[in-house]
Amino acid sequence: MTPDSILLPEDLRLISQGHPGSGTHLMLTAIAESIAEAGLASAPPIDVGFDLDGGEAMRMVAAGRSGALGSCSPAYLTTPIVHGLEVTWRDLTPVAQLVTDSYLLVAPVGSVATAAELFAGPTTVAVPKLGGNTDIQGMLLGEATGTEVTVALEHDPAELRALLADGRAHWTTGVYSDFADDLAAGRLRVVATFDAEPAPSADAQTLRESGIDVVFPLWRGVIGPGDLPEAVVRAWGEALPLIVEQGAWQRYIAEQRQRDAYLPPAEFAELLADEDDRYRGWVRALERRDS
Repeated sequence: MTPDSILLPEDLRLISQGHPGSGTHLMLTAIAESIAEAGLASAPPIDVGFDLDGGEAMRMVAAGRSGALGSCSPAYLTTPIVHGLEVTWRDLTPVAQLVTDSYLLVAPVGSVATAAELFAGPTTVAVPKLGGNTDIQGMLLGEATGTEVTVALEHDPAELRALLADGRAHWTTGVYSDFADDLAAGRLRVVATFDAEPAPSADAQTLRESGIDVVFPLWRGVIGPGDLPEAVVRAWGEALPLIVEQGAWQRYIAEQRQRDAYLPPAEFAELLADEDDRYRGWVRALERRDS
């Protein structure tokens, strides 16, 4: 398949659920650059729908034309539940899973050496939003270790880091792009990852290796409007394998410490359905906790 035989929509527009610098925006930037690098089209613009924890982006994808392509992460499962949105991923067209990522458990440098030490007694997690993945992870870790985990809610990233810096919270979770500057500056360190298996170049143990049986997978993909024409789905199925071969894409996954994990539309839809069931169970457990 050659680039000039792949007919992507002329009105290409990428829609990010995260702000510039976030994991989803970085992924779409790499896609845009790789579209141009592969000679498929000019690099498309990226629109941001950051309100409602990504819910606005879901609405923008749902209302978009055939050229709209949105980032898709677990927020597409939790946000509709937490905010009672009418639009869910089932109203959209899964196009492909592209990568798997790692959730990191981080703590201030000099505070704890291991996950076992962190959960040896009551602990406080800094959470950016209730009902989100860090909140779920805190619940799961409390259950797995029998430890009391208190939630300190802080939406502002700078203030969340202040909670960690002055000891009002002991740890938080996120992806590499969330903490890259703090890790490089020596303010935070990775205590453990939520991966099922250790990565070949991992510089931290998984929680399982630390003796805590908690796994929390993270995937990233792309999704289109619900009425996306089959011809466009096929075109993306031809284009994306070329896109992930480009230098811009390979640099992105290397810098963000991700792993190629391509799934075509039908298999990605199956993954989303399975993950939807699991996340709904977790959100119900959070509601019981908070009732």
